[in-house]
Amino acid sequence: MSFKTFHKNLVVNCQMITFPDQVMEVLEYDDFYVVMTDYHQSSTNENVYGIDPNGFILWQISTFKSSIENKEVKDLFFNPYTSIEKLNSRHVKLIDFNNQSIIIEAYSGCLSDDK
Repeated sequence: MSFKTFHKNLVVNCQMITFPDQVMEVLEYDDFYVVMTDYHQSSTNENVYGIDPNGFILWQISTFKSSIENKEVKDLFFNPYTSIEKLNSRHVKLIDFNNQSIIIEAYSGCLSDDK
């Protein structure tokens, strides 16, 4: 599979996906991509996405890391992901702005049960 990035766009198999922020990093899996967008001027804390080989966004990372229950406070809490790391053929490690990390399943975006 091949891909290209420019500004807010990712091109996968001739399909262009436009994100709300600049594409910063792309991890390639078998028939799948995990994309992280810019965190410096991010419009969202949920700045990691799963993309299929046809160029469709299959998932956007959920808010896992905050235990803040008050939505108004949570919306003011700036904590996007700043790094993504391919751990193996199934898992991605995400590190956020506060250096907290989680491990997710690459193909679903769900928290991993594997330890």
